[in-house]
Amino acid sequence: MLVAARSKFISIALILLSLGIAHESFGSIVHNTQYRYMRSEVYVAPPESGMIEENAEVVAFDFGPFSNVASVTMSNDGGSASANSDQNSTLGSSLIDATGSADASMFAEAFVEDEYGFGETHFEVEFEVLVAGDFQFDALALSSGSNFYSTDSYVIFKDLNGPMSFFVSANDPATSTLLSLPAGDYAIIAHSRVDVISNFDPEMQTSNASASFSVSLQAVPEPGTLCILSIGFVAMFRRRNWFTR
Repeated sequence: MLVAARSKFISIALILLSLGIAHESFGSIVHNTQYRYMRSEVYVAPPESGMIEENAEVVAFDFGPFSNVASVTMSNDGGSASANSDQNSTLGSSLIDATGSADASMFAEAFVEDEYGFGETHFEVEFEVLVAGDFQFDALALSSGSNFYSTDSYVIFKDLNGPMSFFVSANDPATSTLLSLPAGDYAIIAHSRVDVISNFDPEMQTSNASASFSVSLQAVPEPGTLCILSIGFVAMFRRRNWFTR
């Protein structure tokens, strides 16, 4: 009876130890600052005079999940303009993940002086890695369109205390690499922006543009952590069997 009780106590201790070590080594990201937003803006100039403008903006105020869309559209007898921006991002203790996109389009009759569409989405976080370890880093930035004024899309990863950095610009090949990060401070910045303007080209009557980014930093558990977790689960399974006897 005493041996069985002692074995159960040891199994519980192994479970708690394995979970504690796994949490410390696998959940090693602490977020310090974040700046995440999206903004869309359009305006049209009626044939007679003046300007009509509309805009929408959404900003993240804390470190929680951020999933939103900002859309605006306008039209009159001479043309139309629309803009959209969105973002889905998560800031976790072992995962940083974000996707965002922006697009804009416009149509202007020859006699309309100005049509304008602008979309922008921005992701920025500074964080600390508490325990040195391996992290899987993936990033991609894209942009496309026709007759647009400008587009911009990029992803940046940088070591705030050292020389290591990655810069992924629009339409570069996707980046996928395993990073061995020492404990320290780091930052990830991702941004996509588009502009379409009718008077950029007097002959232009239609314009569209889109840009997007995706970035992910995922902690990779070490073999030792997986081994400890396995021991804990085995002990848990054996403990369940003991209780059913």
